Amino acid sequence: MKNFLKKWIGPIIILTTILIVVIVGLVNGTLEDAVQSVLNAEPVFIAACFGCYFCYILVNALSLRSFLKCEGLKLSVKDAVTVSLTGIFYSNITPGATGGQPMQVYRLSQFDIPVGLGTSAVICSLLSWHVMRVLMVTVAAICYWNFIVTNMGQYLPFLFLGYAYNLFFVVLWMFFSFSKRPTAWIVRVIGKIVTKFKLSKDPDKVMKSVSETADKFYTGMLHLRSHKGEMARQLMFGGLYMISLVSIMYFAYRGVGLNSASYGEISTMGLCQYVSAAYVPTPGGSGAQEGLYELYFGKLMDKSSLLAVMLIWRFISYYLGLIAGAVMNLVNRKHFA
Repeated sequence: MKNFLKKWIGPIIILTTILIVVIVGLVNGTLEDAVQSVLNAEPVFIAACFGCYFCYILVNALSLRSFLKCEGLKLSVKDAVTVSLTGIFYSNITPGATGGQPMQVYRLSQFDIPVGLGTSAVICSLLSWHVMRVLMVTVAAICYWNFIVTNMGQYLPFLFLGYAYNLFFVVLWMFFSFSKRPTAWIVRVIGKIVTKFKLSKDPDKVMKSVSETADKFYTGMLHLRSHKGEMARQLMFGGLYMISLVSIMYFAYRGVGLNSASYGEISTMGLCQYVSAAYVPTPGGSGAQEGLYELYFGKLMDKSSLLAVMLIWRFISYYLGLIAGAVMNLVNRKHFA
């Protein structure tokens, strides 16, 4: 039973979320109108949604490629896109997106990238994305605070909690990057916990694995600190990464014929939503993303338009990655076999 849940918990959560959305749409009587709105959506804006998703994949690929190039290693754009899609796919099917980065490192190793450097590249890309997410939502909140308060109202605590969560981990990562002492302390604590609660048959192996990962993280941070230009590029990629995601939401909004809110307003709400859902440990934020979307955007659209925009945005920004990633992994499995 334990192995079954471990293997299928992600797909079960995803399918349950889809079922809930469909049932709620049927109960509210909005599903039929929403589907009709999707079918009648303006092609130009839908094409823009797909274009933004392609940029989302490409930016992550270029981020990894840039880091490795700085280390004197070559990775083609095609292979980098493969690694990017691999990370997106496994992040979307594993609780808390825990499977994406390890699988990216594994895929990089298949392209003759050493595990140490692959880990550093993946971690640096991830960190830059998180830093820019916190920075961008901070700037957006300052610029559109009245708009946020008007539309979120009583749901602001969700935003504050998500912001605190994201900020805590960014500060923690930055703190670890300047000293190895915190890393050594964390390794000792994890070792004691594993030993005391008998979480592993081989605690020494667990401690060694954690220690090696921590050392690779520190090495990656040293790389960025010694290459100021690369640090700037990684932050630029992190910013483009988030812009691509929230732009999908805006173009989906425009696609169903809505235009009362500006790009800045919709993207601000999108940033707030992604930050708020970051601490929910479900695959791709399933359940949390849809729930927060309804809470945050409920005052901006009628119910049928709200559902229509969600169907377009969620399919392109999430389910499309599942489909593309699954196909790519099947093809690559045969290629690397």
